[in-house]
Amino acid sequence: MKSKVCTLGLLLTSCGAPSEGSVVGGCANGLDDDGNGSLDCADASCVNAPVCAVEEEEPASTDTGLAAPPESAPPTDSGGSDTGDAAPQTAVDESCNANSMRVTLPEGQGSADFDAFVWTLDDDELVVAGLQTGGEDGCTAVTDIESQPGYLLEIDVVGTPAAGDVYAIVFDANDPLQAEVRFENLGTSIAEVSAGEGSLTIVGFDPEGALEISGFSTTLNGGSTILDGSFTACPCDRIPE
Repeated sequence: MKSKVCTLGLLLTSCGAPSEGSVVGGCANGLDDDGNGSLDCADASCVNAPVCAVEEEEPASTDTGLAAPPESAPPTDSGGSDTGDAAPQTAVDESCNANSMRVTLPEGQGSADFDAFVWTLDDDELVVAGLQTGGEDGCTAVTDIESQPGYLLEIDVVGTPAAGDVYAIVFDANDPLQAEVRFENLGTSIAEVSAGEGSLTIVGFDPEGALEISGFSTTLNGGSTILDGSFTACPCDRIPE
């Protein structure tokens, strides 16, 4: 009986059995040709077989083939100027709706607390209006006074206010640094106007922003009084007559 001869080469195989890589198509035939438990490309002898070569995937291209959009040019000054004719808008300023100024009513009638103040320009006069609103937006409430309960306070200021100005409150204001006061019960339309002596001080005024008043004191012809009143008013498009 002839014995089998085992050959030791670069690859160690089972005696007498051809390696996977030495058989034509052996690296892709689904068989374990050399009986070592590894099939096709998993066999060490198929490492360099073309059919077992692993192709590296190229990263996906992000080039869409489209030209990049041009960068936005910065805005340029058109050379236009602000005419200053636009009516002032309601300022977003909570301090204008967080005031508390009290008008003492005639004896036995209590008092009225104001929490919303706005201002607007009317020809040569600056008109300030305060409303007992219960916390509503000042401009919205004042321009819709027909639906508001409580009291309306109106101050007509002659001249352009400036910080430090002291205005004398008179019955019929005609001169700079004079002001008139009108106080109305919206429920009854009963109004009281300036009477006797009184004054107010401009703490600060921004033609496009807030007007701040302090030291407001006067006596009205119906018996109501304002003592040491202070508040901040914001611009409003319109104050009804």
